[in-house]
Amino acid sequence: MLFDRDEELDDEIEASDADIDGLIAATKTYWERYLGLDAQGISSMLAPDVTRMTQRTRRLQQGSAEVVAGLAAEWEAFERPDQRIAEEMTLRSMEISVDDERRASSAVVMYWVEIEGGARWEYEDQGLVLQAWVKAGSAWKLAHQIDGWATDYDLDEDDYGEAPTFVFDYVYPVRDLQRAVGFYRTILGEPDAVTATQAIFGLRGARFLLDASGLEGHAAVRDSLPNGYAVIYVSDLAQARQRLQRERVALLGGGRELSLSGDRAVLAQDSGGNVFVLAQRSDALVTGAAAPTVRGLEGGSAYVTAARKLAEAWVRQDARSIVAMHGEDSQWFDGTITNARGLEAGGEDLEEALRETYWPRYDRSSQGLCVQMQAQHMRERKLGDSTIVSYLRTLTGTGPHPFRSSAFVTHVFSEEGVVDYTFIVDATRSEGLVVELDYTGHPVEDLRKADKFYSETLALGEPYTDDEWRGWWSNLVVYGAYTASPEDDGVPVAGRCNGYASFWVRSVDETMTFLRSKGVKFPVIPAINDHSGVDDYPGYRQAVSTDSEGNIVVFTEYSGRPR
Repeated sequence: MLFDRDEELDDEIEASDADIDGLIAATKTYWERYLGLDAQGISSMLAPDVTRMTQRTRRLQQGSAEVVAGLAAEWEAFERPDQRIAEEMTLRSMEISVDDERRASSAVVMYWVEIEGGARWEYEDQGLVLQAWVKAGSAWKLAHQIDGWATDYDLDEDDYGEAPTFVFDYVYPVRDLQRAVGFYRTILGEPDAVTATQAIFGLRGARFLLDASGLEGHAAVRDSLPNGYAVIYVSDLAQARQRLQRERVALLGGGRELSLSGDRAVLAQDSGGNVFVLAQRSDALVTGAAAPTVRGLEGGSAYVTAARKLAEAWVRQDARSIVAMHGEDSQWFDGTITNARGLEAGGEDLEEALRETYWPRYDRSSQGLCVQMQAQHMRERKLGDSTIVSYLRTLTGTGPHPFRSSAFVTHVFSEEGVVDYTFIVDATRSEGLVVELDYTGHPVEDLRKADKFYSETLALGEPYTDDEWRGWWSNLVVYGAYTASPEDDGVPVAGRCNGYASFWVRSVDETMTFLRSKGVKFPVIPAINDHSGVDDYPGYRQAVSTDSEGNIVVFTEYSGRPR
């Protein structure tokens, strides 16, 4: 656990040296015990009524017993050689606020965490953590935690670097939409929406769609083969199309624009002949839309009333009311927004971010965002002069781009109607067998050409590399390319959609039980898997099967358990 007190501690903290040292020590000890899989040690550091809202589980945990009970399952996802999570953490830019600078009884601590991790796979991550601590005798106990991960910002830059370079949805063609929805419901949970030709499943960081339209004949179901494709979103479709034409990229239909679910789109081929979609989301105001609603924050104290006012201002796109409740020194973090996972200051910076970055991602009408907001598990906690109001938020989209998402929300009030910190962290999770859409794979015969195409021509950034594999990080999801042979693997076929999705599952064994009950096939495609059924690899297990329609789909379980 690395932390440079002289370099990384806010030098304007008004607190005694003893309290500062004690809070730094408590924070470091908490994470050391977390990395050391020391549930009992963590238990001793928790207030009995602690609330933990971590993006790592996306489950609200209330009470120390509930937090401790969830740790074992949380740690399953990490490589754990020598009974320790394979991560090195560095704490950065720590801010500490205490209720009494002479003898504190409570404190709010915020800091960034940089991670270098992995045993077999090296990776980097970054998170922002907000914790509230209360003093019990001479010891500090954790009373509240909310954190967001995969922020991927460079702390050496004033604006915390740049967001992921691209965002995409992933689509599987289907013959029978109703049958396919029934199959994927057990795997992914309930779809966010089902239309005449599509079903939309919102997952962590990406959407997975089932589509019966056929994409003008390019997305046909070929039994026991990969048939999926990506819809990559761009801010200016006309500009992107012109750039690809200059690069002599094959645009199908001569680059003719299509309308996909109301969005402008063009079809293109990568260097291996795989068809994908470039799309620009429609930002036209929705006519005839119902007014946005907020439920679940009725009644309560003046602080709960203030939280409701903030929520109502947010859905109405009333930036001035939100800014008026956040002082110039306030901090706003929204980890649900792909291109805005930075820390915003109060005042004009926050107003600009709300208007230009946060709200444009939603369908909007003249009355505000096309959403219904439901708050659950609201909790109010007094900490000295501060008051924390937290709750679980569910948004349901009512516009032409239907969705359902969950988030943890925490407001720290310094006084009635004045907010010091607002934290919003993605809590969307599947209630099915799947944790999230993990990565996608696209077959190419020449991996070097694919690397150049995606890195330079499409400007997706630098990939990570593995044997016969390249992967480009999007929003928690990897867009991948791998070497394949049409003769041996049946893909790629030029002018067709040839991709597959790999879902991160909690248990491959449970998934296999479900798949066998559906009578699907377990084919072997040499470029993808070695055996029919389950393959065991160091650090993960993987199953390749067909779905109800015949599409190849991959399921991966990650675990550090010895095998």
